[in-house]
Amino acid sequence: MLAHLPIDWGRLQAAWQEEEEEDRFWREHRQDLLEAYPDQFVAVYQGSVIAAASDWETLEACLQARGLDPSRVWIRFVTDKPGLHLRGGLRSS
Repeated sequence: MLAHLPIDWGRLQAAWQEEEEEDRFWREHRQDLLEAYPDQFVAVYQGSVIAAASDWETLEACLQARGLDPSRVWIRFVTDKPGLHLRGGLRSS
């Protein structure tokens, strides 16, 4: 039962803050990213775009070639088309 699991409030708060930071990044840079990488998956690490590709497999291969785990990078599909806002992101370990 979940009620008996201990909660690490520090990790939970850090994850919430990280999520807010990521969302703020995408909001603040949305227009620039749309112009530079329309309809592409964009990967951001430490506040900078490090890769972009039109398909997930290519982006993933690019990140792995650089020694980066895709689960440790902020990733979104950048588009102005409604309903296609896919995302992934860095998660605290």
